[in-house]
Order: sequence, then C-alpha cells, then structure tokens
Amino acid sequence: MNMKSKAITALSFALFYDPLSVDMQFVFNEKVKSIFETLKEDYADRRFVRARWPFECWLSRLLEIPMDKELVNRMSEICQGSFLTKDVQTDFEAQIYFNRLLYLAEVIRKETPLVTNEVLNIRNRMKAINGDAFKRYMAGIV
Repeated sequence: MNMKSKAITALSFALFYDPLSVDMQFVFNEKVKSIFETLKEDYADRRFVRARWPFECWLSRLLEIPMDKELVNRMSEICQGSFLTKDVQTDFEAQIYFNRLLYLAEVIRKETPLVTNEVLNIRNRMKAINGDAFKRYMAGIV
C-alpha cells in the first residue's frame, strides 16, 4: 500500500511538471490510462492530450497534488518571476501553464483555509488562460 501511494505521488508530480515525459508503460493505474485513451479520442493533437491529461485525472480524483516539500519547491522554481504574466501561444502551452497554476493554487489552498491575494492572483490568471477549465476547477474544489 505504501508503494502505491508513493507511485501516485510520483505520477501526479510528473504529470503536472512535464506530462510529455511520462512513459505510458510505467503507468499502472488503469483509470489514469483510461482517461488518456478517452482524451486521444477527443483531441487530434497528441501533445495537447498529454497536457490535458493531468487536469482531467485531477478532476476525477485520480491524482492528488503532492505536498512533498521537495516536489513543491521544484514546481515553485519554474513558476518564479513573471510567471503570472507569461504569454502563451498554443492550446498546448496554455494547458501546461494552467496545470502549473492549478498545482500552485492547490498547494496554497491546502496550506491555509484563507483565500489569500496570492491565490486570487493565481485563480484570476487560470481564468484568463482557460475559462472553461477554470469553472471545472472551481467546481472541483467546492
């Protein structure tokens, strides 16, 4: 059981950090694989499918945002500086960006029950990047 929990933590982080790097042969959760297969049927762009995959798995409660300090620090490192004003050119980039914002918003939300300015800024950016996904995100945290 302990290994299963660690595996889900590792998979969750990998999918949010770099979904293109996840090798399907090492994904043993059939429900997570099933979501990927469904997305492949819905979208022709395979890179976008990979980008959308962590979000859909998180919405289905198959992935949790890991609170492991090292993983949070690694994600925070790529989200420094002008991250909240970053420009995106493609749907793929927008989804990757949205996922990383979701990751940060969830870390902050789990650390404190208060809605801080930082969370509001992140959520506003999420909404600007992908309004439909943002609505689904907000419904998922209620």
